[in-house]
Amino acid sequence: MPEVTQKQIDLKESQHPEILVILDYWNDKRGSRFAPAWSDINLMDLPISLIPHFVVIDVVGKPVDFRYRFWGTWHVKFHGYDQTNKLVSELEPPPYRELISNQYKQTIEMSEPQLFVQQIPVKGDIWAYTELSRFPLSSDGETVTNVLSVELAFGDTSKVSEYFSGHD
Repeated sequence: MPEVTQKQIDLKESQHPEILVILDYWNDKRGSRFAPAWSDINLMDLPISLIPHFVVIDVVGKPVDFRYRFWGTWHVKFHGYDQTNKLVSELEPPPYRELISNQYKQTIEMSEPQLFVQQIPVKGDIWAYTELSRFPLSSDGETVTNVLSVELAFGDTSKVSEYFSGHD
């Protein structure tokens, strides 16, 4: 089966205006710091319709891994599983795990919001498309300790979980 592919774009090129709402909120909460802390963020301050689309990870371990602190309900339906309190290193399938891990590592390295357009194989020549934005968070003001993400899809994604579960 084909794998997920991605292209990175500037946040201001997003096809979803909600991304800019989150960016404005993130900038407001960070003030003069490079990133706000997770404790500064209140998901209820953002459009309620976005909450199921959010994911929050904690940066953990050496070598670095990422633990899902919050896995919105849209992701449960989209992926077909709940990743809350699980590690990115446990994601399936492995090529997707590597892609997601690299997105988090890039967000840490750049220490600024990132936006990826993803193409996800569904079945045969059918693909789903999402925009996945990542916003670094820092509890110590020096390192990225968490990442707030939101994933928004284009079109029908009802069959995407088949890719993640390995069904043909």
